Amino acid sequence: MFQLFNFSKPAAIAIHACAWLARQPQYTGRAAELCAALGYSQPHYVKVMQTLARRAIVVSQCGPAGGTTLLIEPAELTVWQVLEAVAGTIASSHTCPLEPAPCTQRCPLGQALRTAILSLTQELQTITIADVSQGLPAQPN
Repeated sequence: MFQLFNFSKPAAIAIHACAWLARQPQYTGRAAELCAALGYSQPHYVKVMQTLARRAIVVSQCGPAGGTTLLIEPAELTVWQVLEAVAGTIASSHTCPLEPAPCTQRCPLGQALRTAILSLTQELQTITIADVSQGLPAQPN
């Protein structure tokens, strides 16, 4: 089935994991628990957490008492920042996503898509991990 919009697997893991970690600040997210709750493979999850650690978004400790915690307050951490941490700089150009296209700037579809991309970019730069975490239970099951 065609999906109009879809985050990459690393982006989804990063957003979900940060939201879980934000939900209960005292909770130290352990890879096995979070992977079971979120349905991600542990090696993929660990790789994403390593990327977030290099970007100073989380800190991880190995061992039986280890786990992952957020370094940035959830209300200060935007979804856009998390996405850029795992994907690199995001091109938020406002060109038509149907490019290369022979159509002109006056194309109503291209204009609607540019407007939608601009709106989505602004939302992702505003929505925080604290916002995303609001609908989650306190701890993963």
